[in-house]
Amino acid sequence: MGYAEKIIQVDFKKKKIRTAPRKQGEGLVRSPLLGDVDSLRKNFSTATTESEFRNRLVLEILVRFGMRASELVILKKSDFILDANGNHILRYFRPKRNDFHTVKISVDAKDFLLSLIGAYHKTEIQDDHIFFSLPNHITKQRTKLTTRSLQRIVNDFGLVDGRGKSISPHSLRHYVGVRASQEKDHSVGSKLLGNSL
Repeated sequence: MGYAEKIIQVDFKKKKIRTAPRKQGEGLVRSPLLGDVDSLRKNFSTATTESEFRNRLVLEILVRFGMRASELVILKKSDFILDANGNHILRYFRPKRNDFHTVKISVDAKDFLLSLIGAYHKTEIQDDHIFFSLPNHITKQRTKLTTRSLQRIVNDFGLVDGRGKSISPHSLRHYVGVRASQEKDHSVGSKLLGNSL
């Protein structure tokens, strides 16, 4: 028997994935209420411990820029830069798209965020990388924050979306889009989030 007779014929067919149609206004229900986020930001303004400073900084960056979890955990202080025209910008790497995204920010916003980073890093963190775990209670070592750790932090915020589910970091991305659309217009939100129009 020749080798050709042992070949098995396989018919490859592309599997169709059925997805439920997206309902109108779904982005609104995946976002926490704007008032709830405002209250939480106000509560965090009295931060005193390392974890409170870190959580406040996480919240502020997520609700200002709508970053994905993978973008936030690799954020660096050196991502706050000046462009060729002297404008203050935040230029950060986006692993999902394998590119950099640039957002123009005001001097006040930059100073505010860098002051929060300074208050958080005052606890003996000497690194360009921004987010770390709390020190291990035995080894006293820190590790860079992971997306899973970030999810736990966001869960501790106690916010829920319009469906009554605990929010995720991505829910705050929806929040940024909703807020930008209400206060400016949808094109501003789309540009801030780096989405195509």
